[in-house]
Order: sequence, then structure tokens, then C-alpha cells
Amino acid sequence: TWTRSSRYLEQRERLAEHSKVTGVQTALGALALWPAALLFSGNATQAEKICETVMSLAESCHHPPSLCMVLSTISFEYLPYVGDTKRCEAMAARAMDLATTLEMAQCQRITKMVMAWAGQAKKHAQRKKVQEAEEKAQ
Repeated sequence: TWTRSSRYLEQRERLAEHSKVTGVQTALGALALWPAALLFSGNATQAEKICETVMSLAESCHHPPSLCMVLSTISFEYLPYVGDTKRCEAMAARAMDLATTLEMAQCQRITKMVMAWAGQAKKHAQRKKVQEAEEKAQ
């Protein structure tokens, strides 16, 4: 009888822990979309503050899958619209490392798109600098 109740309690604890983690991950995922919503509503300053807060929360949870999800969401949904290619690329690379290690296919797909965008944005910026230099030389 004791063995059954002990197994039951262990299983119950595992399920409760899983529910907590799922709840935290869901909340962080929703919060990661908040900066983009603020940006699109015209509040860029507040959006940046919230972005930093969400990143800090994700880091403090010490749960790599949640961090990966936040990194990929912010790098996909917020940073491209701010035009911050350096931070976007760095965040996407970090998310890709986590996604590859944790075998998180959805985050891998998202970060591949972000890294491609960041690469194109860099090329565009470089072309623009060359054009400006050519115009000055004329």
C-alpha cells in the first residue's frame, strides 16, 4: 500500500511540475509578443522596455526551451520591425543553438527565417553604403 501511494505521489508531483513549466512557457510566449504589439500601436519606447523585461524574465527562469521560444519569437516578431539587424541576428543565432541542442523544430524554422532576413538586411545596408560612397565621389 505504501509503494502505491508513494508512486502515485511521485507521478502527481511530476505532472504538477510539468503543468507549472507549461504554464510558464505559455506565459513567456505570450509576453514575447508584447513588444511587437506595443511597437505597432506606436509606443516604440515602451516596446523596447518590455522587450528587455521579457528577456530578463526568460533568462531568470533557467528553462532553456522557454528561453529558446522567447528568443525566436522576439527575433522574428519584434526586432525586424525595429530594424535592429545585429541584435536580431545575435538573438536568432542563440535561439538556433538552443533549438538545435533541444531538437525544437519549430524554433529552428523560425530562426532560419530570421537569420536569412538579417543576412539580407546586412547586404542591403552594405549596398546602400556603396551607393552613397559612389554618389559622394561623383
